[in-house]
Amino acid sequence: MPILSTYPILSLIVVLFATMFVFGEVLVKAKGLLAVLGLGLITFYFSVFLDPSMVLIVGLVYGLGLILIFIDGELINDGLLGSIGVLLMIGSLAFASPNVSTGLYAFLGLIFGAGLSIVWLKILPRRALWSKVILADRLDSVSGYNSVNPSFQSFVNQTVETTTDLRPVGRILIDDQEYSAISNGQYIAKGEQVKIISVDGTRILVEKIHEHA
Repeated sequence: MPILSTYPILSLIVVLFATMFVFGEVLVKAKGLLAVLGLGLITFYFSVFLDPSMVLIVGLVYGLGLILIFIDGELINDGLLGSIGVLLMIGSLAFASPNVSTGLYAFLGLIFGAGLSIVWLKILPRRALWSKVILADRLDSVSGYNSVNPSFQSFVNQTVETTTDLRPVGRILIDDQEYSAISNGQYIAKGEQVKIISVDGTRILVEKIHEHA
């Protein structure tokens, strides 16, 4: 009997580190090292419980889920593909698990690993796609600049249109140029009119304009 079945807690540990590594590769520039480590661990997990012929198939489903998450963050930023990707990853882990307890530990490992992957943002340089969430116009105070782009202050109280859904992060159009923005925890659909409430550091905070009868 595989040791992961005998001690289901080991499934949590293996999947936790696998997820932490592969999500870390999506978040930061690790030159493929985190991807190799993460995919190696998840392949080991699948190979323990599955026939060799099924390892490739289930591994492809897991990999497809990861790719969808990456595409969502890179191009679409609406959360739909990312959600599908997460479901594919969960499904592949559930299919490979021989019993409920092992599957539950694997699921917890996926959740904890995804959460802990943000640690890599403190260690390695983040990928450019995640800089969209926090505006890339932060200036170096050592060079005599403030951390806030002065031109952003003129945006306050302007009414603008969203170019993507805000969940709560998305994009808005200001003077024919797109900027990252965030709502106050509120979902705002694409094409809605919003008001810029404040600019804090490199964050543009907006709220939806409610029409009154």
